[in-house]
Amino acid sequence: MKLGIIGGAGGIGSSIGFHLAIRGLVGEIALIDVKQNVATSHAMDIQQAVSELNSTIVKAGDWEALSGCGIVIMGAGSIQHNSLENNLKIVKEVAPRIASYCPDAAVITVTNPIDPFNYILHKISGMPAQRFMGYSRNDTARLRTAIANRLEVQVSDVAAMVIGEHGQAMVPLFSRVTLKGERVEPSSGQRADILNYLKTWFANYEGLNAGRTAAWTSAVGIAHLVEAMVKNTGEVLACSAVLQGQYGISEVSVGVPLVLGLTGIERIIELPLSDEETTGLRAAAQKISGTLTKLPW
Repeated sequence: MKLGIIGGAGGIGSSIGFHLAIRGLVGEIALIDVKQNVATSHAMDIQQAVSELNSTIVKAGDWEALSGCGIVIMGAGSIQHNSLENNLKIVKEVAPRIASYCPDAAVITVTNPIDPFNYILHKISGMPAQRFMGYSRNDTARLRTAIANRLEVQVSDVAAMVIGEHGQAMVPLFSRVTLKGERVEPSSGQRADILNYLKTWFANYEGLNAGRTAAWTSAVGIAHLVEAMVKNTGEVLACSAVLQGQYGISEVSVGVPLVLGLTGIERIIELPLSDEETTGLRAAAQKISGTLTKLPW
């Protein structure tokens, strides 16, 4: 399978390309970016790096390099969550390109804010909604880390999930946390600490003024999604998806549990949620819908 990364010269795009290449999950990776010299330098370097590991081909190119891609990762744009207008221009340019060169591809949206842009990519491209999923798994990774730290256990032993907005209106599913497969209920104090970690992580990270985003975490998480798609693992993962009545929500992209496959979203899982979680999910959808209403797209 061929996979295209739009924004392949950037920190996130190149990190994703490198991690996918060393994992050998796809046969060919195309790095697409307006900075073609930088994309080409990454492609040459990654190709050399993986030459003794597997047979993955890594190339750089212009829009035509999208031809034949079964999966497209949309990672172009500013790394900042508040770069709405600039990133909207990029999304509006990219959507018809995807539809033109690879209309049957599944698209993973990484450009922030992920939820509204996942919906806009779907609408402008005219491609089916089930082909588009917004990447928000970093929130789940941080929740699992926060729970493990607070309970003093290994992260690998914790199963947990965040749905809702990829932002402050995220909804951690405390009703479904397990430790080594057994249900656990964090105390109110533990929950407060976990929520504080989750809600402040990105602000603390941005406060470093390092000029980069969580590219390594994103690369690992997106490779997880790609593996689930190409291997049809059936694993339930949280991503932003365009809902059509599920959870009582329609015509907005919001984080929910999904099963992924080669064509994109195979199933949207409707979990039984607590009243608090249901309220939070619907509030997140309303917030995202409000953003979509304000955007000039």
